[in-house]
Amino acid sequence: MNTTIMGGFMAACLIGTASAGFGADWSVNYRDRHFVRNFSMVSLEAARIGQLAQTHSQDAQVQELGRQLVKAYTQAGQQVANAAPGVDGGSNAKLSGSAARRVDSLAELSGPAFDRAATRELFNCEEYGVRQLDLEADSNGNATLRRSAVQVLAATEPVVWQTAQLNDQFNNKPRFH
Repeated sequence: MNTTIMGGFMAACLIGTASAGFGADWSVNYRDRHFVRNFSMVSLEAARIGQLAQTHSQDAQVQELGRQLVKAYTQAGQQVANAAPGVDGGSNAKLSGSAARRVDSLAELSGPAFDRAATRELFNCEEYGVRQLDLEADSNGNATLRRSAVQVLAATEPVVWQTAQLNDQFNNKPRFH
């Protein structure tokens, strides 16, 4: 009888431990999946706008920024996706409907009108991306994703600053003093 009670008690403990562990892993995994999906969309949007900048801008600085954006955000998106294998988002990332509409509307512009709209959109996109990276870097989630977020922040910092400066130049709105 004691072995039956002990066996039942051990089974209950194992089930309780497994349930608690499953719940904890699920919440961390949800947060990590959320970050990967959001940052993958930011990376994709920035890279697509970068592609447009190379063909729709007449300004050499914006064209060069476009080349840098494609390279930086393609690498950043891959790095984040590689840090979270099995999390959907990296190579399967798609623009949200509103982001796709913004990119499509930029594709209809050229010259100075494109430069104003694109630098404004890029600034907003990158600002959101930096917030996502900061949140992940400070989270208690997956350690590999945290390290990846810190590395991506450092790697994208030059294009983020360049975007901010060009946004200020083309939209006459100084943001940094």
